[in-house]
Amino acid sequence: MKIKGLIFDLDGVLVDTKKIHFDALNSALKSTNSEEITFKDHVNIYDGLPTLEKLRILNKKKGLNKKLFSKIQKKKQIETQKLLNKNLKYNPKISKLFSRLSKNYKICIATNAINKTLKVCLKKLKIEKYIFSSFSNQDVTNNKPHPEIYLKCLIDMGLKPNETLIFEDSSHGVMAAQDSGCHLFTVKNLSDISYSSISNFIKNLMKDKKQSN
Repeated sequence: MKIKGLIFDLDGVLVDTKKIHFDALNSALKSTNSEEITFKDHVNIYDGLPTLEKLRILNKKKGLNKKLFSKIQKKKQIETQKLLNKNLKYNPKISKLFSRLSKNYKICIATNAINKTLKVCLKKLKIEKYIFSSFSNQDVTNNKPHPEIYLKCLIDMGLKPNETLIFEDSSHGVMAAQDSGCHLFTVKNLSDISYSSISNFIKNLMKDKKQSN
C-alpha cells in the first residue's frame, strides 16, 4: 500500500475563513432582523456546515423562519464573496507546497463551501494548476458529515481509500473522512500543513502498516 492521493478540505485547512463565514452569516441574519449567532456557537455547532444546514439548525434551535432561508442564503453568499476578495491573501508557502506535492501525488479539494467560494480561494492561493480535481457542496447530494464528497474524489482520482490521505479540521469533516475509509490527518492549525509534517505523517503510516502485516 502506497499513498497516491491527497484530499484537502478548504476552510480551516488551507484558508482561515471561520471569521469570514461567521461575519457573513451574521450580516445576512441581521438584514432580515433575525437573531445573530455567537462566535462560540459558530465554532462549536455550525463550523464546516453548508449555509442551508446552518439555517435548518437555527430554525430548530431559535425558531428562524423558513420563509427567510432563501433571502439569508443569497445575502450570505454575497457577503462571503465580498469578504473573501477583501481579506484572503496569496500564501506563497501553500503554492510552493502544492507545487512539490503535485509531483508525487494526485491532489483533490473537497469543501462544504459553494463552488463560487471554492474558485475564489483556489485563485487567490494560486494553486489551480496543481489540483487534479475539486468539488464543492453543489457537486454532491449529501454534504459532510456524509462521506459522499470524499467518495466522489476517490472515483475521480481512480484511487482506493487506503491509497488516499484526507486533511480535515472540523468535526463534521473528520466524520466524513473517517466514514470514507481513507487515512486521516487531523489539522489543528493552518501551520500543520507543511511538507515536512505531511511527509513524516505518510512515513509513519507506511511504518505502522509494515509492522501490522
